[in-house]
Amino acid sequence: GAMLTLVAQLMGSDSVNKKTRTGLTPAHVAASKRDTLALMALANLGADLSVLAADRLELRELQKQASEAPEPPEPLEQARLMLATLDPSALDQPKLDTMQIDLATTKTTLETASERVQREVMRRELAVPRAEER
Repeated sequence: GAMLTLVAQLMGSDSVNKKTRTGLTPAHVAASKRDTLALMALANLGADLSVLAADRLELRELQKQASEAPEPPEPLEQARLMLATLDPSALDQPKLDTMQIDLATTKTTLETASERVQREVMRRELAVPRAEER
């Protein structure tokens, strides 16, 4: 608690509610670690703990969507094979449209792979058992 108070004083009182790019606050971190002392200290420093309840509903919905989403067939492997079989002489050929289509397909495949990784990260984060669900 004392260290958290010191950090909040150094960074400013609004730091207890600052969000990361993904929307996480210090309260989210403390809750994920089941650190009730840190949560109490954050509350005493003015942290908005209501975000936890709102996010719990959103997380449950995301968990449901992630579990129901069909997995694309090995998109990283598809992209690797496409890149490995690209013909360097294609730049000399007049059929640049075909190359553009291949690049668009590769881009889509890589985007699909990125989404798959994001879903897996979310699945793993959501797989951590919560104290009240035990």
